[in-house]
Amino acid sequence: MTRPWLRWLPAALVPVALAAAALAGSYQAGAATSLPPKTAEEVIAMIGRADVHALSGTLQQSSDLGLPQLPSVGPTATQGPASVMELLSGSHTVRVYLDGPPRPGSR
Repeated sequence: MTRPWLRWLPAALVPVALAAAALAGSYQAGAATSLPPKTAEEVIAMIGRADVHALSGTLQQSSDLGLPQLPSVGPTATQGPASVMELLSGSHTVRVYLDGPPRPGSR
């Protein structure tokens, strides 16, 4: 006769193993050294002194000022000064790429 608890042992060990893995993963994610605190002015000054030749990034901006969503396609799409108002509502994403120092003739 087999022991009934042996049949349920894997079902009990799987959640324990997952919890142990989650705890071990979060323990390793901690930084080994602490960085000194910086003010916003110090961070901006560091960025200004940086000599970066290549980078990429994504900027996401969301606004909810209670304004109605303006149409962005079709015959009623906003144009001219009304398109500036579109920036005051909704979400916008900008991708930035820089691949080296400026070349003659480029802006």
